[in-house]
Amino acid sequence: MDDTAKMSEKPLVSFALFAFNQQEFIGEAITGALSQTYQPLEIILSDDCSNDNTFAIMKDMAEAYDGPHRLVLRQNKKNLGVAEHVNQVIDLASGELLTVAAGDDISHEDRVSTAVEVFADDDRVTVLETGYAEIDDLGNATGRIHSYSDVQFDLGSYLVKSDRRPVGASRTYRTETLRLFPHLSPDCPTEDTTLMLRCLFAGEGRAVSKASIQRRIHDNNLSARKRLAVMPLEPLRDQYLADAKYAFHEGMIESRALKLTTDWARTEFCLRKSFQWLWQGENAFAIARKVTFMQAPWHAKARAYWRLTRGMARSGASE
Repeated sequence: MDDTAKMSEKPLVSFALFAFNQQEFIGEAITGALSQTYQPLEIILSDDCSNDNTFAIMKDMAEAYDGPHRLVLRQNKKNLGVAEHVNQVIDLASGELLTVAAGDDISHEDRVSTAVEVFADDDRVTVLETGYAEIDDLGNATGRIHSYSDVQFDLGSYLVKSDRRPVGASRTYRTETLRLFPHLSPDCPTEDTTLMLRCLFAGEGRAVSKASIQRRIHDNNLSARKRLAVMPLEPLRDQYLADAKYAFHEGMIESRALKLTTDWARTEFCLRKSFQWLWQGENAFAIARKVTFMQAPWHAKARAYWRLTRGMARSGASE
């Protein structure tokens, strides 16, 4: 990132809470947002046209709030899906930083203040992710704490360490970096890794071990297996490839990084697609034949074959 793009001493931060059909959890999520100790703070409560009482709860809590933060309450006129919902909020946000939150998670009161300290420390940082503690659908702690090493990382180290795939639920982004790119495709089924890559094309990432949220684990999580099993992967792969090409043409990355990202995107698609087929009950040998003809690096196909073999062994499949 250009060294001239320095953050204000006390920057305005936008805290965006995304919701859709989460009436059971949205109250706690809003309470976590409103409890933030950092100022100045803009809190965007954004609903993707829920068909339950989610927006009604958001409206009641917003009207009852008399604290120091600026509240923006909005609802899409129709259900737009994840990507277009994110596009709308990025366009709307006024803050130099954008902290994102899901409508079923609970943010700690010092979440934003922790983020501001990290970004103020280094102008190269374009994205921050923190640790988190898991809770179940009733709000009970599961005992699982996800804590990352305190480390700064670039595009190469992120892509090479493919076993390290933190979730986007605890992230804060530099808003101007997100606006360097065109809108996400409406067909893109998820935003977290896409926005991470965009930030790493333009700068560096930072991970801190401190937990900033309680992340709720339940069957309707976007990352739940039943959702992953049917997620459309082709638009996600195409978004990765399009963003890498855009970053290259805009001079953010060089040809080596473009190739690295392209190979990574095709590898991810190969591995995820093979497991989707397995979860959907397809014969592992038939999947292996499909993998053979995929446009993916040879090492991706080798990993897919190996994972399929392990999956067959665990499930007791004989063929």
